Amino acid sequence: MPRSIVLAAIALLSLPACLARDAQDRTDDAAIAEDASDSLETGEVEAALLIASTDAAGAATRAEEAAEAAASAAGARFQPAGCATAEVQGTTVTYTLNDCTGPFGIARIDGTVQVSYSVAADGLRATLVGDGVTARGATLELEAEAAYAVSGGTKTLTITTAGAAVGPRGRSIEREGSYTARWEPDGSCFSLDGTWSTHAGSRTWSTEVSGFERCAARCPAAGGTVEHAGGLSGVTVTIAFDGSDSATWSSSRGRSGTLDLACGG
Repeated sequence: MPRSIVLAAIALLSLPACLARDAQDRTDDAAIAEDASDSLETGEVEAALLIASTDAAGAATRAEEAAEAAASAAGARFQPAGCATAEVQGTTVTYTLNDCTGPFGIARIDGTVQVSYSVAADGLRATLVGDGVTARGATLELEAEAAYAVSGGTKTLTITTAGAAVGPRGRSIEREGSYTARWEPDGSCFSLDGTWSTHAGSRTWSTEVSGFERCAARCPAAGGTVEHAGGLSGVTVTIAFDGSDSATWSSSRGRSGTLDLACGG
């Protein structure tokens, strides 16, 4: 049999495997993008809960004063009226949330979280823990520490996180690292920037969030990005926001797609 015919036959036989591998790459990259999105959304919920529990307490000079101020403000931080209760015990506030909408339109929050306060020489500190908290269709195990600061009217939390979540798509992730949340005095918008590790199964990713901003219940503002790199393959997936209810993602393997976003809850 001529060599050219043999090579052509081999090529035809290998084509299904190549197509299957190409389809698998697309599926894998889409799953990686979903993990990155779930990791960011977990950070959003975590940051919103910390902002809600520190915004009114930032000027306190004693931990007990901070706890009392935070608890008194709970009714204004979570809607509708009566969805949240806040019980103070010393320097700790226990928040019980029942289908609440928190700051910046973070909706469908259920569960119990505890926030403990301390006051250092450079300002307020808050430690947040929550087991089985649900929000936006995700279930979260929250464990984070935050340092509060104000500069030029902009309020800032520097947050160190070590939490986990099962995202709305049913994918399990763990997060570890730090990021910064900023918001203006009117409380209508907040931004996130920072880098943390995201663990999904046996894979570990570096998740870098840059220029992410959300206002009230609106969709993320145009210009923010999430870069999710690592895993077993060393692939990088980048998510870009354009102000709409979907985001585009692209991978270093030349794949791309879109993600639906949780806008307005």
